[in-house]
Amino acid sequence: MQQSQVAQTAQVLVLKKAMDIHATCALALLQALPLATSGNLGTQVNTMA
Repeated sequence: MQQSQVAQTAQVLVLKKAMDIHATCALALLQALPLATSGNLGTQVNTMA
């Protein structure tokens, strides 16, 4: 019983670490994208009520 709990805890820790790495990589990719600052493409938000 205890061996399965240790295995489950290890799996959860590995999953959390993988999610942290994924979040870090996603943030780095988003920060690497250039932002549109002029022109009509990507600088305006159209909303409809």
